[in-house]
Amino acid sequence: MALIIGLIIAGFTIGTGSFENFRNTANFEFSFSGWKSIGLSLIFVMFAYSGWNSATYIGSEIKNPRRVIPISLLIST
Repeated sequence: MALIIGLIIAGFTIGTGSFENFRNTANFEFSFSGWKSIGLSLIFVMFAYSGWNSATYIGSEIKNPRRVIPISLLIST
């Protein structure tokens, strides 16, 4: 949590952006043009989640799961 909060604070203090970027100046228009990009980006999220999810399924087949599973999850991250 401290790292995330630190990154947010650093972005607001060190960054050269403007708070005017948070104001919406364009009218909202619904279209399906962005759905392909969203779907494509979610593929990689699903791969990452599947790896973590599948790693815990093999816990009953490992000789020392209390040591091996955390190490494997840490290395895979």
